[in-house]
Order: sequence, then structure tokens, then C-alpha cells
Amino acid sequence: MKRPKPTDLEKIIITKFQYLPDMSDEIIYPIEEWWMDDQKELVEDNLRNWVKKTFKNVQGFWIQKDGYKVLGKVSDHEDLPPDAVLDNNAWDHEHCDLCHETISEHESYQHEGYTDGKDWICIECFDKYIAPRRNRPKGAASS
Repeated sequence: MKRPKPTDLEKIIITKFQYLPDMSDEIIYPIEEWWMDDQKELVEDNLRNWVKKTFKNVQGFWIQKDGYKVLGKVSDHEDLPPDAVLDNNAWDHEHCDLCHETISEHESYQHEGYTDGKDWICIECFDKYIAPRRNRPKGAASS
């Protein structure tokens, strides 16, 4: 016996509390209701080349700004500010751009993640949100 399609109200109730596949032939990929536009764009962008890597501390620099010490990542800046103080291990972690999980060399954190050279995604979010969208059929939608 074929399962009947849910009504519009049932779809709203179902998707509000948990992800369930659409009952039609259309493939639906999950997104989170609380994501910002840049997070939604990140998972939909199939042109990004995600590579699984082990995080390693990188060189950073400190500057004074408005009376506060501010940390910058050396690889993100072509020219360092003139008052920059280099610190070889200052950049000691990244955060998953989707769930904010810490990715770090530190023992209590996840050591690996996926990066495109700029952004980082934890393994769980990559497997849940990015991997299923790769090589997806045309016309597949996000929910």
C-alpha cells in the first residue's frame, strides 16, 4: 500500500520538529532554520573544493585596535600592519562554519575537518550537509 502524501499543515508540523524526506519523487536536502544566508550559500556552493585536513597551528599576529589586542591570521593578510607582533602559534583553532564546533590540535577537540583554504567544516556537518549535495540530480531542492 502506497503511503498518502501529507497535507500542507502536516508538512509544516513535520518539518518544524524534524527532517523527513518529501513524499514526492523530489529529493530534499536538509538545511537548518537558524542558519544565516552565508551558511546556506556555503552548503549549496558545489564549486568549492573541500579537502579533508588535520588542523595545524599557524602563525598569527597581534595588533592594538581601540585599546584592545586583536589577533589576525598571517595567511589571510598580504601586508601586515606596521605595528603587528608575530606569534608562531597564535592561530590555534578554527570553527565549523555551520555548527561552530572547534577544530584544533588541542586534545579535547576535533583534529580534522574539511577546508576550502578559507572556511572550515567539521566532519559531521560535511557528511550531513555537503556530501549529499555533491553530484545531486538536477531539480533537487533544499528544505
